[in-house]
Amino acid sequence: MRRAYRPVVCLFAFTLFFPTLCLYGYPNFGSNSTLIPPANFIEYSPVYSEEVEAFLYEAVISRLGLPYRPRGTDDRGYDCSGFIWRVFRDAGIDFDRSPTRNLWQTLPGATKEESTQFGTLVFFKGLNHVGVVRDAHSFYHASASRGVVRSYFDKYWKSRVIGHRRIFAPIRRRATPGKKRPA
Repeated sequence: MRRAYRPVVCLFAFTLFFPTLCLYGYPNFGSNSTLIPPANFIEYSPVYSEEVEAFLYEAVISRLGLPYRPRGTDDRGYDCSGFIWRVFRDAGIDFDRSPTRNLWQTLPGATKEESTQFGTLVFFKGLNHVGVVRDAHSFYHASASRGVVRSYFDKYWKSRVIGHRRIFAPIRRRATPGKKRPA
């Protein structure tokens, strides 16, 4: 009877300690992300670097005109959350692919200023549609009728907005002024 529990206990211990091993530089088998040396811990910020914005913009623009496809996450076609996931991933911001409702529930709200900045997510009534804000007047999204397009916050879209969320991008921690960095 005792031997029957051994694999269960080992599996339980492994699931408890494996995430800790990944934090300390052991391989992260669930991601393609690059490990950052301990001297350069990552912080996350709702403010995107120029480099991240450029990659994000290129990822969005390169997909304009591609078709809509339910549950699509590649250039054969995109649904709205698949489009969001793919362009952010291509810009170096990796997060789990999830439905629009889950994105709304897990991401932090955007400030009033952030709600008109490129890269902010805009959510619509029913939480069944999401897009990427371009500016105060327009956004990019995967439309079921037109594919990946830029749309304007006209009367139709503006009346359906329920809110904005911001995905935090990874940044390297900067050295504290006056302190020397270890070699």
